[in-house]
Amino acid sequence: MRKSVLLLLCILVFINKNANSQTPDSLTLNNGQTMMGMFYGWQKGVASFYMLDVGMVNVNMDKISSIIGNLKEYRVVTSDRKVYYGGLKAIEDRFVRVSSGDSLILIPYDNIVSIVPYNKKTIKPLASYIAAGYSYSKSSNVGVLNLDLGFNYSLKHVNVYGIANSMVTHDNKSYLRNREYALVNSFVPLSPKWEIGSRFMYQRNRLLGLDARYLAAGGLEFDAIVKQKVQMYLFSGLVMTDESLTDNSHYNRLEVPFLLDLQLYSFSSSVFTITTTQIVYFGLFDENRIRHDGELKLNCKINNKLSINTYLYDNYDSSVKPSNQNIDYGWVVGLRYDM
Repeated sequence: MRKSVLLLLCILVFINKNANSQTPDSLTLNNGQTMMGMFYGWQKGVASFYMLDVGMVNVNMDKISSIIGNLKEYRVVTSDRKVYYGGLKAIEDRFVRVSSGDSLILIPYDNIVSIVPYNKKTIKPLASYIAAGYSYSKSSNVGVLNLDLGFNYSLKHVNVYGIANSMVTHDNKSYLRNREYALVNSFVPLSPKWEIGSRFMYQRNRLLGLDARYLAAGGLEFDAIVKQKVQMYLFSGLVMTDESLTDNSHYNRLEVPFLLDLQLYSFSSSVFTITTTQIVYFGLFDENRIRHDGELKLNCKINNKLSINTYLYDNYDSSVKPSNQNIDYGWVVGLRYDM
């Protein structure tokens, strides 16, 4: 019994010693300052780094001299449509060395679109945000409370992200949910330019007479432009919808979507992102029914966690609804907190 206990203690000490012997990641800035901790990759020109005794910080790419990643494996996407999987070994000034098997690839910073960790044991489970603020919409004609949520979760070969929004007004009796939507996407790369995936969405718009719409879409996404400061994606496939209207009528429909997603970034003096998403739906059996959902967003960083978030949106449906309205639009401004 004693021998078993001693053997177990020796094993635990050995495991703990080896776990503690791992060299932490480091991030060195242009001014010579070095941060120690864990590197969570970079997306859209911003590196996410967990500093010991400080927490998560976000640093613009143009402020970084070098990064050393020891604790995880990564997926590195370059602007010439190449994807590399492996560890980040010695990283020279403004270059990343990716170790994949027996190969060692040297990639300059300017050619990197994204670096994403995919080791399940050490990956940060979720990159997410919450935003709240003031909005004006045609549906209410007054300012209403707006709440936005978002998340992004990346694994080695799968990327899942989602967003949600709710606009609420209050009268003397109750809260009114004027407009809501939620979206979850999941895509798997087929080649450097093509991905296959699914989109699930929920919508509500009282002005358009829509009590609830549930959409399930499957199709192909084409990565038309994937650069460091510009990214554009196109998507099409088939959508099945289940609609409940405010007059208690109910419909099941088939539609063909055409989606454009364009994202622009700037990292010079501050970080700001301009994003527009435009989706047109064509009804297959609904007498040339056409729908359109559009957004134009601007996000400007204040610090590592806070940013100003503002966007314009519109929703259009060519079919006549119980409310006799076929278009809604609005403007939102608020604060966003990255978690």
